[in-house]
Amino acid sequence: MDIYEEAVMRYLTSGGTRFVSPQFSITKDYCVEWSCPDFVVIDFFDSTVYVAEVTSASNINDLEKKILNKDEQWIKPLKLNMEKRSEIFKGWNYWVVVFIRKENIKKLRNVIKDISKVTIKSLDDIMYPWKWKWKDNHPIIDLKEDSMG
Repeated sequence: MDIYEEAVMRYLTSGGTRFVSPQFSITKDYCVEWSCPDFVVIDFFDSTVYVAEVTSASNINDLEKKILNKDEQWIKPLKLNMEKRSEIFKGWNYWVVVFIRKENIKKLRNVIKDISKVTIKSLDDIMYPWKWKWKDNHPIIDLKEDSMG
């Protein structure tokens, strides 16, 4: 795990209502590893399972392809996996959140403009806790709100 993934993990868990599993193996047909996102996040507060990807790379072409194919890449097999593990996950929402360089946000937003349930966050903003949104000495971590950029 690199420094950027560590910062993202700290950000993801800061609200106290999420369980985070790094390098979660998503299997297809329950036996073959299909995908291994940087994090799978279970948010008990809003009954949502997130796939979180982190890249500090300047070239995000591979990430773009994954996002454009998010249902086959992550959502459908993850949903099957989670519902097989526990009935509690039936009816939960599934969402993708990506953490990238601030200068890549506009490019990625233009590529995925028609895809729902995808959030783009700036690594530049989450690396430094003093840039987070705060209320009454508690961080407000909204994984469904895009970074401005």
